[in-house]
Amino acid sequence: MRFFDRTFFPRIQAEGIDTILHLGDFLDRRKFVNFLTLNAVQTLFVKRLEESGAKMHCILGNHDIFYKNKSEVNSLQELFADKFVVHSKPTTLTFDGLKIAMLPWINKENEEESLRFVQETDAPILCGHLELHGFQVLRNTPFDGGMSAELFKKFKAVYTGHFHTRHSRENVHYLGCPYQITMNDYGDKKGFHILDTQTGELEFVKNPHTIFAQIEWDDTDLDDGKLVKVEPERIQGKYVRIVVKTKTKPYLFEKFVDSVYANSPHGVTIIEDFQPETTEDEEVDLAEDTLSIINKEIEGLQNVGDPKRLKILIRDLYSECISLESSKG
Repeated sequence: MRFFDRTFFPRIQAEGIDTILHLGDFLDRRKFVNFLTLNAVQTLFVKRLEESGAKMHCILGNHDIFYKNKSEVNSLQELFADKFVVHSKPTTLTFDGLKIAMLPWINKENEEESLRFVQETDAPILCGHLELHGFQVLRNTPFDGGMSAELFKKFKAVYTGHFHTRHSRENVHYLGCPYQITMNDYGDKKGFHILDTQTGELEFVKNPHTIFAQIEWDDTDLDDGKLVKVEPERIQGKYVRIVVKTKTKPYLFEKFVDSVYANSPHGVTIIEDFQPETTEDEEVDLAEDTLSIINKEIEGLQNVGDPKRLKILIRDLYSECISLESSKG
């Protein structure tokens, strides 16, 4: 909410922007939202949106719909139909003479209609919520499955939600989520984009607010009598991950951890792995995200009937666990 209050709304008001396109997954949970979250959204986002005078167009993402194979029951229609312009079906909009094709999440029920729309629209730009093969579902984790990007090669530019890390390939641009959600987002550039309808140029506006911090601990060259502290602004109110590379001075490490807690982080996780039986070809990069590590393990397993399906199942379970953990309290 600091991002919306201090970065997003001030910038769109300063630029005189009156139209916002949201490319799906407005809320994270498919089947419910708790009242505290809904109250925060209504008072800190929706009210601010109304005050700005801007109109927001939303397409359905897979997290907005209750059923996985159809779109008729969705949170946008149930909660925000009088606040946003909700597009549950493919449509072509025109802004300042620029046509933009709006393509909601594709499922079994609307696949034929969606693909026909992609072929027939004459818009040069498509905004969607796409699951495309080979693109990064998380940073450095390509998605194995989904649709081919070749289906959308006719467009000058394709801007899409769904995958959370910002990256591009040819004419397809995953814009990423505008703020950090899980530790997998650490180090990713988050923010929003401004599309110039006259030139077609897309400007990235960085979100300066972060909620995750990572600190590496290596005491190989540290003086035994010198305590190590961390800058308070790096960790105050944030989820902190301490990655231990070398720990030969336990007293210094414990004092360092005490100093971290003294600066009021939201939570602290310590990762250390000093198993002597680990061989060189079994080394784990502790800076990698969890899913990348799990996927590598799956690739090394034998007698797995369908590794691709197993990866998708693990990814979905991991995302659900992250959502449950984030919703506590």
